[in-house]
Amino acid sequence: MPSLSIQFHALPEEIGDFVRDAVLGQGIHGIAVEYHPFSARVFALSEVDRIVNSPTVRRLLFTERPPKCDAPGNVALLDRNPGALVLNLGRMTPRGLEECQLSSKDASPAWLRAAAELKKRTFAGVVAVHDETRAESVNRSHRVSPRATQLAKRGVALRQFAQSPVRLEPRR
Repeated sequence: MPSLSIQFHALPEEIGDFVRDAVLGQGIHGIAVEYHPFSARVFALSEVDRIVNSPTVRRLLFTERPPKCDAPGNVALLDRNPGALVLNLGRMTPRGLEECQLSSKDASPAWLRAAAELKKRTFAGVVAVHDETRAESVNRSHRVSPRATQLAKRGVALRQFAQSPVRLEPRR
């Protein structure tokens, strides 16, 4: 099976819509992963908005089979749910909006459909600009949602992670 990995910026409301429409709306099971301390639990379609806005939930896993959440950490959780689709959630921080990532080592047809839907909801292309040196680089594959683009145009930095000295500027 092919693998997939899509790095993108989107707001929690857009992620919630994507999860509801493209993933859970297709009979897929969802697992919310929280940290400090680590915990994983199944969540229902009706909980999506609360889950994507929770400051302690940093990752969502999706499985085509009944999920197994009894794991002491991330590696064991992925081992217990082979072929899972992983959605790492970026958060708004004082330095800007963090990056999200959708990935799977074993992309099933359902995961490829979800990835195609994410691509329909975002556009590709950013310019990475270093805050101090102003050095620039084009990243044609990084994706940005419409609302994240609006945020960037208002001066909110899009960053890979909160401490990154590089901000990503949408090319649209």
